[in-house]
Order: sequence, then C-alpha cells, then structure tokens
Amino acid sequence: MSKIVFCIPPMHSTANCHLKLAKTLQRRGHDIAFLGLPVGKEFIASSGFEFRVVFSHLRGIVPEEREDELGWWAAMAEEARDLRKSYEYLASPEAIEEFRRAIDNPRPDLVLIDPSTVFSVTWALLAYHCGFLCHYVSPTLPMSSAKDSPPLSSLALPDRLGLRTQFLWQALLLRRWLNIRCFTALGIGIDWKAASRRVARSCGYPSKRLNTSTYMPPMVDYPELYLVPEEFDFPRRDPDRWFNAEASIDLERSGPEFPWSRIETSKKLIFCALGTLWTRKRFLQAVVDAAAAQSGWQLVLSLGTELQPAELRNVPADAILVQYAPQLELLKRADCMITHGGANSVKECIFFGVPMVVVPIAFDAPGIAARVRMHGLGVVLQEKAARSSRIEAAVREILEEAAYRDRVRSMSKIFRSLESEERAANYIEGFLRSNSSGSPVALGAQPGTAVDWVR
Repeated sequence: MSKIVFCIPPMHSTANCHLKLAKTLQRRGHDIAFLGLPVGKEFIASSGFEFRVVFSHLRGIVPEEREDELGWWAAMAEEARDLRKSYEYLASPEAIEEFRRAIDNPRPDLVLIDPSTVFSVTWALLAYHCGFLCHYVSPTLPMSSAKDSPPLSSLALPDRLGLRTQFLWQALLLRRWLNIRCFTALGIGIDWKAASRRVARSCGYPSKRLNTSTYMPPMVDYPELYLVPEEFDFPRRDPDRWFNAEASIDLERSGPEFPWSRIETSKKLIFCALGTLWTRKRFLQAVVDAAAAQSGWQLVLSLGTELQPAELRNVPADAILVQYAPQLELLKRADCMITHGGANSVKECIFFGVPMVVVPIAFDAPGIAARVRMHGLGVVLQEKAARSSRIEAAVREILEEAAYRDRVRSMSKIFRSLESEERAANYIEGFLRSNSSGSPVALGAQPGTAVDWVR
C-alpha cells in the first residue's frame, strides 16, 4: 500500500480532522506519518502515529508568550525579527535538505498539506522542490477568492450578481496589503507574500503562479480536498476546482474527565465552548448571566486554560465549569451549543443534531456562521452585541422553535451518511491510482480537474 505523510498545523482542533482521515487510511493498510514543528509532536504521537520533527530551531513560526516579559510592542518586534530570520533560512538550500531528510525516509507516495495557516505554503513549496506527489486537505471551507462566495472573514451571504462579493474580496486584499505595509514599516510584522515568493524561487516554483488572492495564506496550485460536505457550503458555480468530502469527525476521540453525575436530565443542557485558542472573559460572563436567568437550563462551560472558575461571578449552583470538556459526548446530550463558530465545532454540532448560537470570533468563523444562518441551523450574534439578554433570547429562540432542531437533524442525516461512506479516503486512493508515477501534480500543469479520478 501507499506511504502517506500529513503536514498540518500544530493545533488540536485542526489535527482532530486529519487524525480521523489518517486512521481510516491506516485501517485500509496505508503507512501513515505526520511531519511538523516540535510543538505538534506530543498530541499526534499520543494518537499512535509517527511524527517527524523538522525545523525545530526556527522561532516565530508558532506564536510564543512574550508579551508579559517584553511588553506588546517589543514582543511583536522580536517576533517579526525571528520570522524574518526563519524565512531567510527557509529559502536556503540547507532548509530544503533538512526537509528532504525528515520526509524522505522512506520516500512518501503522497504528501497531504493543510493549507489553513500562513506557514502551509512553505510545506507545499518544499514538497514541490523534492518532487513529491502533493494534495491539499483542509478541515474548513475553500479560501481562494470566488465570484460566488464572500471571504470567510465575512458574515455576508452571496449576492445574485456577485458585485458585493467581489467588493468584499477586493476590500479584504487591499486591507491586507495596507496592514503588511504598515506593520513592516513599523518593524512589527513581515511581508508574508514576499517571503513566500522568495521560498518559491528557491524551490524552483514560479512565484507568479502562487495564488495570493486567498483569505489567509498563499497557495500552490495543487488539487484541494475539503473535509466539509458541500451541502453545508454556499451553492458554487465552479465545484471542479476542489472536492468536498465528509466532515471527518473522529468519534473515537477521547475527552478529558468530566463530572457526569452532576448533569440534571430534567433541565435543558446548554453547552458553551470557544475552542482551544480563545478566552473571552466578558463574553463568558454574559453566558453565565444568561444561564442564571433561566432556572430550567443547566450550563456546561468550557473555560480554556487562561480563565479560572473563580474569576466569574453569579455562577448558578448547577452550572458545570471546566477547563476543557468532552465535546463529542456532551453534544450527544446538549439541547443547544454556544460556539465561536470554528469549523470543527459547527460540523460536530450538525453531526449530532444540535442547533447553535454562533458568536464568530476570528479567522473563518464569520464565514462558517454565515452558512449556519443561511441553512437556519442556529442564531448568529456579533461578539460586540452579545450581551446576556441577547444570548438568553437567542438560546430561548432555539429551544422554543422546533424548526431549528428539525433543520439541523435533516442536515445531520447527510453528514452521517457521508461519514459512513468515507469519501475522503476513497478520493485519496483514487488520486493515488491516477497519479501512480508519483510526480508532482499541479492543476496549472496538467489537463482535467481536481476530481476527474473520482468520476
């Protein structure tokens, strides 16, 4: 069978989707390994997969806690200096050789790259230089500009003529250009596009072919696989640019310990979690206040590591506050989830048929929330307007209007059916069969589309 290497960001939420796909491929007999920065090793290795560390000496690629020691401005300036040094190294022959030694032992038949962080384009370019067969695989929605889909940073729905959508994309790209120029001039940022182009040139990839009209990082023109069912996305006019598979939810994922005996089945269970990256004390206090106003609700609140239960006031006696919660098991019982709108949390809510109150915080969350709103799967609130009264009203609306749960359950059936089909693994195996020569595949360099081999 095939040797497959995953290159993914060191984030638990992102890794969970890839681990599910990796387990499926491993069960089918493929040899699976992960490659990445040292910070991601412990989590992946604890799931039983080989993890190959590369670029362990680089700084700035993964954000570090520097502000308490240096202050905000000095911390940003130091991180920018570290990033510039790191990208100087990544554009060198030494970096190419380090990458080759780490990944080419033995030589992979396929490299799967998550495109959702700025550093992702570096993996793609280095793999291109080494001559590996590559494919993007992402746990969220497509990030390239499109006439029929606003940027993922926007809550907007598509407009019929596409004029507003095009304006939103142009505004995003202009704002990014201005930010890069401003932060670079002030010495507290770097020009990601220029740095990526330098790496592209060192890897022999035409820098003009880098797709910089994206929501986040530049992208190489590899085929794209998205672990989001197309039924959840906006209607698209150009679906041949990528392939949508199942949500890739790892139902075998273990969670932290939890006081299950405290769950009161006579009350509506309201679960609130903001993912692994965010702590919003003011918002979480508003959630606690909303729950305190309703004696028929029981709140389970996942705080993260930056906030302690004692820092919140007016906590109901039956509320359960934990640092991290076993999300999948709680969703089996929850009546509503209050979420930050991360792709994985929303997909898991849909899978388990749980309607949502979505308060998008950053990254792709606004775009995910826009799709929740379009399908009527929940209520969307802006964080600035998410006072306790608004949160209470939104949760009450979901609990009282059966249509929300009916629509989520209807889409849940689609998600569950696709999950059982294992479309992503089928697709990858078809891709391998169609490219058995093992040479690099780039859409701009070969005829056909990203999905010819599954038709």
